[in-house]
Amino acid sequence: PFEELLTTILNSNKIEKNKHFYAFYEVYKRKGLNGTLRSLWQANPTENIAKTVSKHVQESVVLAKSGNEPVLELFNWGKHGFFNSIFDNKTAPNDVKLLFTKNKSSFEFYLDKKGDLTVSRNVGDDMFTTSYYSQTGTKKSEIVQYGNCKPESTYYNKDGSKAFWKNFLFGGTQTEPIY
Repeated sequence: PFEELLTTILNSNKIEKNKHFYAFYEVYKRKGLNGTLRSLWQANPTENIAKTVSKHVQESVVLAKSGNEPVLELFNWGKHGFFNSIFDNKTAPNDVKLLFTKNKSSFEFYLDKKGDLTVSRNVGDDMFTTSYYSQTGTKKSEIVQYGNCKPESTYYNKDGSKAFWKNFLFGGTQTEPIY
């Protein structure tokens, strides 16, 4: 879906694109989705768009908008994890997310703290999150939440099979913590 979303924005006359969009698009054409996210995720980014994003910690950089509404944004939430941000700020990867939005739906693409691709999709009140192993491209985990229901998790091995023990211990419907 990423290529389709990006192509729709690129080809639409109703969506306003700025210089940051074109810088992002240039990196994407050279490196693909995973390579672009990895460039943004690195502790010391070298790409122009990554340098721009790194200047906007805990803010968004709007790449494209329709009217006053952002359609494509890059968010930089700073360094991954509390521990990394305090003790090892120079080598900790960045927590950068790419967000497509339209009406009450959104797609969010990012790398987790281990560098694995994660895609979150919100449709109204429903949320679907899928993580992928970077080495194999197979599903790592899938979390589904319909409305106000409790989320359900499924975990996978690197070969794509379901992780029996992990699902037995941590999968299924999430329970509320006992204090």
